[in-house]
Formats: sequence, C-alpha cells, structure tokens
Amino acid sequence: MRVRQIIGDNSPIVLKTDVSMIDLELEHRVSMSLTLAPFRVMTMFIVEGQGNLNDGLGYFQKGDFVAVYSTESDAEDVHLQTSHNGYLRAVIVDVRQYDFA
Repeated sequence: MRVRQIIGDNSPIVLKTDVSMIDLELEHRVSMSLTLAPFRVMTMFIVEGQGNLNDGLGYFQKGDFVAVYSTESDAEDVHLQTSHNGYLRAVIVDVRQYDFA
C-alpha cells in the first residue's frame, strides 16, 4: 500500500479551503478504510485497476469517477478493496459539501 498526501495535512500544497487530496495505491487483495467526516464529499477517480466500495456495495474500474456523500452527524468509514486479481490506483479528494457544490 502507498498513500501520498498531495493536498492537506503535512503536504507540499497549502490551500485556504478545507480540502485533502491523496494518491492511493493498493496491491493485490489489500483493503483500506478512510473516514468521511459529517457533511463531506469524497470523490475518487480510478486511475488504474478495479475494486469495490464498502464490501461490494459499489464496484469501480479504471476511468470511473465515484462520489460518496456524508450528511449524517456521525463520521462514516469508506472501505476500499482491490479486486481479486490485482492492483488499484485512485486519486481521492475530500472536501466540505458546500465547498464542492
């Protein structure tokens, strides 16, 4: 697994809006959970590979754009997993909903 912070905490880019951007790489049969805070939007562009979201609730592959919204008062876990045969690379942006709209 490789996670590189592009924008956000401890990254080389500083913005005035509350945004985070990571470049995520997961190897064969690896999974990762990310926390989506209340009233946030997490968008993912799938650069390479394929996988599933939240234990099979959604499937994605190279070229897909996925958006996950949180409107509840509690944080939500977003679980990503590679497909059974391989690799996943995604660029993930997490931003407040009113900054995104």
